[in-house]
Amino acid sequence: MSQYGAYGYAQHGWKYGAIIRHYYTGVTLGSVGNVSIRVLLRSGASSFSVTDAAPFKALWATKAGTKTVHLGAGTKATVTWTRPSYRLRAGSKTWTAGQPITFTPTTSKLKLLTANDNGVVGHYRGRLRVVHMSDGLEIVNTLPLESYLPGVVPRESPASWPIAALEAQAVAARSYAYRATGGSGTFDVYCTTASQMYGGSDAETTATNKAVSATRGIVPKYDGTPIVAYFFSTSGGHTENIEDVWYSSAPVPYLKGVPDPYDTLSPYDRWPENPIVRSPASIASALGFTKGTLRDIAMVKRGSSPRVVKALLIGDKGWVLTDGATLRSRLGLRDTWLYLTSLSIMHPVATVTYGGTARINGHLYPAAGSGRKATLHARPSGGSWTTSAVTATADSTAIDGYTVKSSALSATITPTSNGSYYFTATTQMAGTARSSTIVVDVRPAVALATKSATVMGGTPLDLSGKIDPPAAATAAASAAGSIWLQTMAAGATVWKNAVEVHPAAGGTYDVQWTPPKVDATTTTSLRLVVGSSSKWVLGTSPTVNVTVTAS
Repeated sequence: MSQYGAYGYAQHGWKYGAIIRHYYTGVTLGSVGNVSIRVLLRSGASSFSVTDAAPFKALWATKAGTKTVHLGAGTKATVTWTRPSYRLRAGSKTWTAGQPITFTPTTSKLKLLTANDNGVVGHYRGRLRVVHMSDGLEIVNTLPLESYLPGVVPRESPASWPIAALEAQAVAARSYAYRATGGSGTFDVYCTTASQMYGGSDAETTATNKAVSATRGIVPKYDGTPIVAYFFSTSGGHTENIEDVWYSSAPVPYLKGVPDPYDTLSPYDRWPENPIVRSPASIASALGFTKGTLRDIAMVKRGSSPRVVKALLIGDKGWVLTDGATLRSRLGLRDTWLYLTSLSIMHPVATVTYGGTARINGHLYPAAGSGRKATLHARPSGGSWTTSAVTATADSTAIDGYTVKSSALSATITPTSNGSYYFTATTQMAGTARSSTIVVDVRPAVALATKSATVMGGTPLDLSGKIDPPAAATAAASAAGSIWLQTMAAGATVWKNAVEVHPAAGGTYDVQWTPPKVDATTTTSLRLVVGSSSKWVLGTSPTVNVTVTAS
């Protein structure tokens, strides 16, 4: 049952019975007795202190029977543990007990002065029992089921809600608590959301007490047995099958997903932080993904709501199958009902020679549909952003028995300088999705030619060529010594600057190189190197090999 959904149905005139039968499929309403229930208020403590506005008692078992200590009104009684015994201190008196100590009221309600696991100090109907466990002391409130529920309903549903919503809450809480009783442990339920919230008698209100009283003993049953009536605040518009929430659970006929149209009253029906934008790197880190760069997260199996049951994490070096609960916990999400849009961008080469082309690819998940348009955003170094339309094409991949459908994006660019690029695409669930930004660098196109492939040592050799774009030559030339003719002798592994080059305005250049005299014919390699600037990366010409002969 969704509590906000029940609130909405009550606002629309539904009675509690109709609300219960809507959320718990196939149930009928029956009754149960006023059984005793044990509520864990606090565990792992070193001591507990209890008092009462009226006289009260502390009891524990002994070999001779039951030891009873009568305590006066307003007395503060504190229990500690010193192996192997309990110590009870009240005023100036101290007692030792070999068994758990139970406090019982007379005409008033006991007050636990130690905060419970919800951080609250308060009064409780029934008895309080202190038990030593391996992690310290625990204190358990034992009381009748119908005395317990008035402390639950107002902690689970606001007392201002319509009476039918409060009655539905009382019926669900009663059934849940009843099914938890009768175990062999030291307690039946927690006072926290680990079971259902419980605030003791201080939490009680007139409206919620009325709801408990009006439904006294009533529970939903399936095949004559009271059900485990799970409930929660917000469904998002549809509850879920239990096997698609807790994956180890078998299907339960009365815990099936149903429409929840009035859940819109909840402030979390739609997450207020939507849309959540996370980088692939941060998601991969949170999920412990190790299959290269995370490209897509494909939701490949959903429940009836449709919450995510299975998802594929797809990287450029493989994939991993995970589940919705893992996504929720590791990414810090409110629920597993989510739609994730991923838009990736890739390029095969990071550097392009001026005048050449590069292909920028991307994937959009989920598929936008063949023929839909995406947008490529481009900005050359020092320039402004421009856009161009990119047509999406349908792409389908079979992975581990699941079919992953996405949209493939591809654009061919002819960059003239270093530039930044990213894709955007309009999606149904996430608005405009944006990829990360990539950089494509451009190196100048550098030509180098010689008038002769053979030269005598000590004789000048004329070479010429061109740098495109000319602006790259100008930018490089503005940095002293950034355009050089380099040489590398036969058998060497390091290029050496030989002659500094000063191109003309159009990027053309002439350069003269004089090889050293040699005693025997050898080969020297030459190339022109154009240094980098803000708009272009370092560029080099193809290597020219020259034969140097003896003079």
